[in-house]
Amino acid sequence: MFTINNFLSTTLISVSVIFSCNSKKKDVLYLPEGLSIVNTVNDRNMADELSKSTKVVAFFYSEHVRKIDLPRYNKFIKEYPELGFIFYVDHNDKISLKEFMKENRILSPVYFDPEQKFIEANKNRFRKNWTFIGYIVNAKNEIIRMTNPSLPDFEQVIKNEINK
Repeated sequence: MFTINNFLSTTLISVSVIFSCNSKKKDVLYLPEGLSIVNTVNDRNMADELSKSTKVVAFFYSEHVRKIDLPRYNKFIKEYPELGFIFYVDHNDKISLKEFMKENRILSPVYFDPEQKFIEANKNRFRKNWTFIGYIVNAKNEIIRMTNPSLPDFEQVIKNEINK
């Protein structure tokens, strides 16, 4: 459920990331490796996703995977194969995560991250209770912009980055 607190947090995050992304030195998003990968539906693999020059990277706390609609990304994964989609989920039950992904036909592999290594590697970028955080990053994993499919301009942002 999207509450006013979530809206305010997202707005605050967006403003701070926009200002930080407009500075000359870009913040780098660290993508921990060596985590278990869950992939249930197709032939997309994490190495291919990581190698793409522009990527959408998102972290989900397990309690929000279902609530905040991870499947919403599927439309964009289908329509923009030139973008890498990398998801980290701190779910503590790999079997139920895999079942959820299969039921919802999640089209991109997911890093199973119960120890929150993604959060730890990027702890200076967001607070503990931020969820459904999505970043567009370049080939060097420099943050271009914060966004996610719940924002009305998500598709336009993606198109703009692809067409640069």
